[in-house]
Amino acid sequence: MSPDYPRILEESLTDSPGDVTTLEVIALFHHLSGEDEKGIEAANKALAYDNTSFGALKVLSEIYVEQDNHEMTIQFVRRDIEHFKNDEIPLPLKMFSNLIKRLSIVSSKFQKVAERTKQNLEANKEWLTWAHSYVSWYEEMVNQRK
Repeated sequence: MSPDYPRILEESLTDSPGDVTTLEVIALFHHLSGEDEKGIEAANKALAYDNTSFGALKVLSEIYVEQDNHEMTIQFVRRDIEHFKNDEIPLPLKMFSNLIKRLSIVSSKFQKVAERTKQNLEANKEWLTWAHSYVSWYEEMVNQRK
């Protein structure tokens, strides 16, 4: 039987309820598990502590676009783009990536982590590219309705 990861993560919030990274992970986990309402709730909690939370805004964008709720999607996509202009990935993610990269040179234990971290950064860059395309598509769709 696999551990109840959301419950374990949520219990960890008892000592630090404003842990935005944990809230982002909970939101993503719920979304990927098909529990979008719980994902929305966790992402909104993260945004209450950090209104520029890349992960929370991304999860909310993904949930609403999958629900074809473009009016909600565009709000979160635009906020993410606004906070991460020039497709800059948040500094803490870059710093973590650089640290893991250095550790992977010293210890082979970190090589897989370094590769996964690199993949995550690339995925975030791809998502930002998608976000810009989405905004263009949405604005074109709105202009066609006029």
